Amino acid sequence: MAKALTFVHQNKEYQLEPIKIERKKIYGYTLIKYFASDDSECEFATLTDDGLAIIPKGAIGQNILSEKGIAFSRNDLLAFDFQGNPLTKISSSFDQKIELSNPASIEEYLSLNVTSIYQLNADDEDILKLLKDNIFKIQFNYREGYEPNDAFLVSNGKEIFMIVGSLADFEYIGLENIEPELMGNDESDEDFEIDMDF
Repeated sequence: MAKALTFVHQNKEYQLEPIKIERKKIYGYTLIKYFASDDSECEFATLTDDGLAIIPKGAIGQNILSEKGIAFSRNDLLAFDFQGNPLTKISSSFDQKIELSNPASIEEYLSLNVTSIYQLNADDEDILKLLKDNIFKIQFNYREGYEPNDAFLVSNGKEIFMIVGSLADFEYIGLENIEPELMGNDESDEDFEIDMDF
């Protein structure tokens, strides 16, 4: 059973279990296997650039080295903002209560670059009623980290979904600011018609 997220609205808590919606679960997927002449299944391997060694699957990893070539863990790294101030890690959304106090507009929701979608299992009718007429914007951190994702809670009246991604920074400049050449030039069309006169 997946760990539940705790949402709070007007001092009432809702425990919702997120289930990630994946393409392969909806549409299925194809798995290709290769077999040798003796019917044994082949395994993926990598040939080194010099062609002298074969590296089996799972034998390659990444490591972080200091300027002196000393390996260290990611947990030893510190994050700073552009002004050089240290950043504080934000807890996982599973380890804290998420306040539903920020209703969002449909314009905000439609400007989201979606990276993942979760269906939230809920037995409480109150949360369904709340989301029937409202979209709530939240911050979602699957794991502890420095940059939480933007997320929106939406409902179709029967199911609740959490749409996760990052907001795109669109700026509407208006039709009056469009350059004339982008709109097309009618004079060139007229010239073309004259040249084609018989």
